[in-house]
Amino acid sequence: MSENKKSRASIYELDRLLKQLAAEVTDEKLELPASFSFHWHGIPFAGQILTFENSDKLKLDLVANLGHLAYSAENHTRRQELLRIFRPLVRKGDFTISRHSQIQMISQTSFSGDLSARNIMTAITYTLLDLRDKLKDIAAQIHA
Repeated sequence: MSENKKSRASIYELDRLLKQLAAEVTDEKLELPASFSFHWHGIPFAGQILTFENSDKLKLDLVANLGHLAYSAENHTRRQELLRIFRPLVRKGDFTISRHSQIQMISQTSFSGDLSARNIMTAITYTLLDLRDKLKDIAAQIHA
């Protein structure tokens, strides 16, 4: 076998290496609160993992930045329309409008188990799947 062929890694070796690296990374102790951010379906999210007081459960807080609320000078009619839609949702506590006019959806989920990457990703995945239809509807209203 030529020297060049010996030095190439196969896809199976790469898979083994990735699994090994993932195991090493997930064994690291995470310090709480743990903060992170990501994009899902074009929506930027910020997240944080916290502990509940006097409980062994963990809390996942996710904030989705859904879009910009137009200023009155930009489009007064559009601003009034979006405020009509979002004011009741803001009062209910599901959404906020930041001081920079970002419409944000807030989600909180609790989960139990160890503080591992697998548990965190499971909690995030279930939360996003539960919110998927709501996020699509709201994003369509914002960007209409």
